[in-house]
Amino acid sequence: MNSPPSSLPEEPLAPASRRLTRGLLILSLVAMLALMFWQALASVAERETLRREQLDGLTRQLANTVEFGLALKAQAVRSTLRWSLDPTLPLAPNLLLGLKDFFPGLQQVRWLPANANLRSARLGDTPDAAFIQQLIARAGQADFRYGFNAQATAAPLYVLLAGDPQLQNGWWVLTSAPLLEPLWRPTRVPSGLDWRLEDRSQGTLLFRGGEAPAANSVDEVRQELAYSNWQVVGSHPAEDMGTTLLGASFGRLALFSLSGLVAVILLYLLLREERGLRALTLASRRGLRLAGIALNGIEEAVCMTQADGRLVHVNATAARLLGIAANDAQQFFLASLLPELVALTAAERDSGALVTLAVEGQPRRFAVSCHALADSQPSARVLRDRTQTQDGFVWVLRDVTEQQRNLETIQTTRQRYESIFNGVHTGICVVDLSAVQPHMQALGLERPEQLAELFAREPEVLDSLGRQVRITEINQRALEMLGIEHLDQAWARLVGDSRVQLGGKRYRLLAGLLSGQQVLELETCIGTAEGERHLWLTMHLPADPRHLDATLLSLNDITQRKLGELRLLERDSFWSNLISAIPDTLYTYDVASGELTYESRSLALKLGYPPEAFASLGRARLHPDDLELHERVVSMRPTLSDQPSSSLLRWQHRNGGWRWFDVREQRLARAADGTAASVVGLALDVTDMVRASERLRESENRYRQLAESISDVIFTTDAQLVLNYISPSVEELLGYPVGELQQRTLAELVVHSRQWQEVRRTLQRLLRSLDNPRALAELRREHFAPLLLDCLHAQGHTLQIELRLKPLWDDHERFAGLLGICRDISAQRRTEKDMRMAATVFDHSAGAILVTDPAGYIVRVNRTFTRITGFSPEEVFDQQPMMLCADKQEANQLQHVMQQLRTQESWEGELWQRRQDNEPYPSWVGITAIRDDDGDLMSYVCFFVDISERKASERRIHRLAYYDALTLLPNRTLFQDRLHNALQQSRHNGSWVVLMFLDLDRFKPINDSLGHAAGDRLLKDVAMRLTACVGTEDSVARMGGDEFTLLLSGLESREVALAQAIRVGEQILSQLSEAFVLEGREFFVSASIGIALSPQDGHELSQLMKNADTAMYHAKEMGKNNFQFYQAEMNARALERLELEADLRHALLQGEFRLHYQPQYRCDNRRLTGVEALLRWEHPVRGHVSPAEFIPVLEEIGLVVQVGDWVIREACRQMREWHAARVRIPKVSVNLSARQFSDGQLGQRIAEILAETGLAPACLELELTESILMRDVGEALQLLGELKSLGLCIAVDDFGTGYSSLNYLKQFPIDILKIDRSFVDGLPHGEQDAQIARAIIAMAHSLNLSVIAEGVEEPAQLEFLRLHGCDEVQGFLFDRPLPPDLLRERLEHQGLFPVLT
Repeated sequence: MNSPPSSLPEEPLAPASRRLTRGLLILSLVAMLALMFWQALASVAERETLRREQLDGLTRQLANTVEFGLALKAQAVRSTLRWSLDPTLPLAPNLLLGLKDFFPGLQQVRWLPANANLRSARLGDTPDAAFIQQLIARAGQADFRYGFNAQATAAPLYVLLAGDPQLQNGWWVLTSAPLLEPLWRPTRVPSGLDWRLEDRSQGTLLFRGGEAPAANSVDEVRQELAYSNWQVVGSHPAEDMGTTLLGASFGRLALFSLSGLVAVILLYLLLREERGLRALTLASRRGLRLAGIALNGIEEAVCMTQADGRLVHVNATAARLLGIAANDAQQFFLASLLPELVALTAAERDSGALVTLAVEGQPRRFAVSCHALADSQPSARVLRDRTQTQDGFVWVLRDVTEQQRNLETIQTTRQRYESIFNGVHTGICVVDLSAVQPHMQALGLERPEQLAELFAREPEVLDSLGRQVRITEINQRALEMLGIEHLDQAWARLVGDSRVQLGGKRYRLLAGLLSGQQVLELETCIGTAEGERHLWLTMHLPADPRHLDATLLSLNDITQRKLGELRLLERDSFWSNLISAIPDTLYTYDVASGELTYESRSLALKLGYPPEAFASLGRARLHPDDLELHERVVSMRPTLSDQPSSSLLRWQHRNGGWRWFDVREQRLARAADGTAASVVGLALDVTDMVRASERLRESENRYRQLAESISDVIFTTDAQLVLNYISPSVEELLGYPVGELQQRTLAELVVHSRQWQEVRRTLQRLLRSLDNPRALAELRREHFAPLLLDCLHAQGHTLQIELRLKPLWDDHERFAGLLGICRDISAQRRTEKDMRMAATVFDHSAGAILVTDPAGYIVRVNRTFTRITGFSPEEVFDQQPMMLCADKQEANQLQHVMQQLRTQESWEGELWQRRQDNEPYPSWVGITAIRDDDGDLMSYVCFFVDISERKASERRIHRLAYYDALTLLPNRTLFQDRLHNALQQSRHNGSWVVLMFLDLDRFKPINDSLGHAAGDRLLKDVAMRLTACVGTEDSVARMGGDEFTLLLSGLESREVALAQAIRVGEQILSQLSEAFVLEGREFFVSASIGIALSPQDGHELSQLMKNADTAMYHAKEMGKNNFQFYQAEMNARALERLELEADLRHALLQGEFRLHYQPQYRCDNRRLTGVEALLRWEHPVRGHVSPAEFIPVLEEIGLVVQVGDWVIREACRQMREWHAARVRIPKVSVNLSARQFSDGQLGQRIAEILAETGLAPACLELELTESILMRDVGEALQLLGELKSLGLCIAVDDFGTGYSSLNYLKQFPIDILKIDRSFVDGLPHGEQDAQIARAIIAMAHSLNLSVIAEGVEEPAQLEFLRLHGCDEVQGFLFDRPLPPDLLRERLEHQGLFPVLT
């Protein structure tokens, strides 16, 4: 094996000995002894320096080991403690045992929170509290900290660990006995090193390793440890310097004694040799140190072995590879660590064999080289002397894993590219142009122009240049394209045998080289055994001339493309002729410019315009409805794909008509960003097709809907009369599924055998005719008569079916089957019967009926018409209904109604007509337009009744409802309406209103003493005197009893209002001061008058009336017979009113509202018909608050809608609860406020409440007052219609107190009229109340409405109502309003509607 030369310096050889004189020898001996003593001292000093460096390195290594052990144990314990979910609880025993694996001397584990106050409280007065606080302060943001408390008993060790921030916010404190801890004992301590661990802040010894330092210890090394105040102190025991010096000198003296004469002779030589040896020693040590650093710094693993294979030295890389420490290398044999190396032969070791070794569990490839240590070399001798070994070997292992992988990758890549080179479908050649460039330089060619000049002068020179081109490599595909077998034939086949031509392939190649062209592309045609072949040549010329020897030439066979181009030219010519011949417009569109780039035929020509009239396919002449579609088509053009898109657009023809065009577009070219750069389109005139398609679609839809929607059953058979189709309507007609019906015979469905026999004869006659041409011809001309069959339905009842049969014939006039249509005529038969009944009803109807044709001429009247009008049918036939109108105005109204009926279905209203004797009379007329299935007008049907008696009743009711029957003055209702209007006008024009409340002071004694007749007479006289005190524009009303009100409106200012009020007040007092004569005697009465001004005392009716009433009571308090103006201090309840409003706003949220229910009964048998829900307020302080007190406040403060919704929801919920408990209360009635009714969301909210509670709509009744309905009749009709569509019952509450028109009342979809308690109170003795009650009951029944009376408190009232046909009653006579539980107990006790079990 070869040994590399050593890099260490060689030893100088001693010079030849010289003989010296005797004196010189003695002097030399003395000098030698002195020199030996000095050398001994120098050796000791150098040895101490080396020992110091070694001590520093060993101490640092030991400190790192101890520091790593401390950190490792701290982190392990911290990870264990983070799983303690509640650190304040004692640790589990198994957890403590786990901690003792790390700290065997563990004594205590404590948890301290991060908060300083909590931590201080937790430490308390423990002896080590101050030390722990100090330790935490030193730790800062570190995860752990070690400490040693020298002040504590047994000097415990403290380990401070930070808790997990996400789980534990604080510190763990572990206390342990330090002398028991293995963490101070490193696994391996360098031999000969004495060390100790001490606290540098306190100077306290924690642990000592080895013997205690001697008293004459000369040196120590200190290394601080992180995460603590500790340090590692390392030292070597000091040696006796004198002993060392004596030992070193004693050898030399012995040598001198034994070799006296030789030493004397060689003294001079020894001096020189000593000087050279010292220099050599320093150089050797420096070289060895550098060699060691170099060996440890290289990536190769270097191992030095003895001849027997024992390791002598390894560098750091080899130590890591072998898994041993470098200092322990001499304990191992290389064969035991790397047996793979021993198996190598000498030749393999010399050639650098590769071996695979496992490094960290992964296989790695190493190149191995072995070198022998030859004794002849000085460097080897130095190494041998230092290591005291015999000759051995140096093994060098270099990790070539990545290099081997790269080589394998290169080989694989090369193989892959060779496969690609030979496997691609493109011919590839590698052309060598390196010889061309020097020749062109020699010819002085630098520009393409020079090449042209040279070609003109000496063309043969270019031939010589062309011959310098060589093809060095070619793939198989290129050989196949060129039709050759060898590489040498390639260039000749490409360029041919001709000379270089101007513009030819070789000329363009030379020009490209001169111009610096990078890519040269040209087309050529070569001849092969298979014929001509067109090739596309692409040569990539390198920019660097040095790479011209490997120029890439690619060959693409474009023979098929050339042939395709020829065919394409022919096809272009064909398509060009074809496009010119077709009538449609073919165009291309450039997306960037937004313009047409080609158009085969102008769209303007198609539309009858000159081509220059407008741009094709633009917005000009475009249908307005297609503008948006056209914009969308234009905007979508950039996103078009290869799939065509189609749009139907209309442009206007010159004749005014619209032409349909099917515009089909798709992408023609793609832009760089993937969008369409250009679009090709075709505009087809599809006007006739669209129109035909629309007609066909309408026809198809009509016939399809006819076949699918008609109730008739359609079936067909084949030529053998086997059923092959039957429409799905058969299941609806007969109740049998289609599959089941196909398994049945007609005989099973027909009830009567006679009918089946008739069908059978018809079918047999048809079958017999098939073989007889004459009979078949007759059958073709014959129409089968319909057959009537009684068929059995699946549910068991019988249907009357009309069966029509029709033979089907194919295109050859052969019998193809039967078409059958079955129609259920049961309804038709019933309709015929109904029509006969309707005719009877028409002639005997209680109302007059007339029928007109579409033009409005009378064609038919019934008997009642003649009876009401006196006109005979002959007198009115062919006359228009306007002849019946009472005057021209009524005729014009009727004419207007007839015109409206052309678009509306019906009309109802009041008209004045005339009889035959010209007597006018009012009538209620209903006219309905009758239309056929196509919506065409067929006739008008007019129904009318004579309402003369009803109008008279309405006038009487109106007078009773709005005027006081005794004094003929307006009553409360009418007065409030006038006051309301006056206030509205006041707000509008800024005028002032005066309201006066008047109460007679001594009326009651007169009425009690003289009787009601005298009292009535007195009231009439008072009414006349009061009327005389005011003007015609003012109002006087009787509110009831002896209370009167006066209204003065339209006053310009407050001063005028005050003056007018004072004048009228004084005049009233003056008029009433005069005597009243009753029954021949004089009586005197006075009045107390309260006056309120608007807007001063209020804008609202109720507020103004309340203030006037307050002023009137104040006048009584002031001694009566005076008038008082309202003052703010009169209203002592103002504060209470504010408190009431505040409490109401919290009542709904705090659940203070309750519902009580008052039963309603049938008047005749007292059977329960329902309950009325009445709102009650149970205030926690006020107690029960009267509804009359808080409900108006709810209206004013705007809470009535929320409270009203709560009432409806609670009433529905209670009804649902009663029904679930089988308490059968038919319905519940709920009152609606005006604001609830008019907010526009009532129907939706009630529907949601019904769905939420699950109550049937029929169980809910809504009560509305007349005034609510009459505020806005149109809106009321709409809202009532919406509520009725939910299935609710509608009742009019307090009927008779309002001023509703009976005409509108008839139009309202109401069910019940409720007589106000003010009329019931006067029953049965009050004549006016009795008349009103009777009139209301009679009118309601005439309108098919039910009547319920409220406030029935006396049996006589009940008996009166029962005798006059009142339907239902409620009142204290039966029950007061009760809570739900008491009502249920009451009903169960009475047994009216017992609880079902």
